[in-house]
Amino acid sequence: MRPEVAAFRELDTLVRNLTEQLAGYRRRALAGESRVRELEHRIGELETVLTATKSAATVGSGHSSDAVSTDASAVAADNEDLRARLAEAKERTTQLADRVRFLRQQLMHGAER
Repeated sequence: MRPEVAAFRELDTLVRNLTEQLAGYRRRALAGESRVRELEHRIGELETVLTATKSAATVGSGHSSDAVSTDASAVAADNEDLRARLAEAKERTTQLADRVRFLRQQLMHGAER
């Protein structure tokens, strides 16, 4: 077998593997972005609940201030937890996007040769 044919076959195999990896990274990035949107939505809901709870506390809707304070603390803790998870998901999504960008560059660089 001629050396250029063997090199082409090896390159073809590498490109196929990189394409499969790229597809996997893309799926993971899309899943991560979906999770980020979900967490952002949940944070918005919790902030709405927290605002409503605070409003109810100031209006004096019959709740004891201890119960409202406990509810507000629980919502605030939930909110903080979600913010931390959102930041982590955002970081992972950024890392995946960087990997995909690198693989695309490698794929393009390999195609130019």
